[in-house]
Amino acid sequence: MDNYRNPGLGRLGNFENPVIQMGFALQQEMIDRSHETVVIGMGKTGLSVAEFLNSQNVPFVMVDTRINPPFLDAVKQNFKDIEVYLGSLPSELLSRAKQLIISPGVDLKHDAIKKAKAVGVKCLGDIELFARHVQTPIV
Repeated sequence: MDNYRNPGLGRLGNFENPVIQMGFALQQEMIDRSHETVVIGMGKTGLSVAEFLNSQNVPFVMVDTRINPPFLDAVKQNFKDIEVYLGSLPSELLSRAKQLIISPGVDLKHDAIKKAKAVGVKCLGDIELFARHVQTPIV
C-alpha cells in the first residue's frame, strides 16, 4: 500500500520497505568495497599481487592498458568473481579507490594515476605491499 501523498516515480530513493533498503545498502557496500583496491597491470607482478590479496581476503579489481595482457587467462581462471578492465585505465574507478597497487611497467605519469594521487588515493608497488605484511625483519 502506498502511504505517500504524491505517489509515483518522483519519490525515487524513498524505500517503502526497510528490508529492500537494507539489501540495497549491503549490495552497494559490497560493490564499493571491491573497488577499494585496484591492481594495475596483469603481468607477472599483477598476478602475484592478485594471488596475495586473494589469500588475505582483500577484495580488488584489476585493470590493464592492454587489450590482451600476458596473464589474462590466468586471472580469469583463478579469480572468476573479480572485475577486470582492459584497454585503458578508468580514471573514475582509480580516483574512487583507497589504494592502487601499480606494477613496475606501468607509467606513473598516466593521467588516471595522477588524478587518483591528486585526490589522495594511496599508490604503492608490490614490494611495499608485501613489506607491510611480512612478520620477519627485512635485511
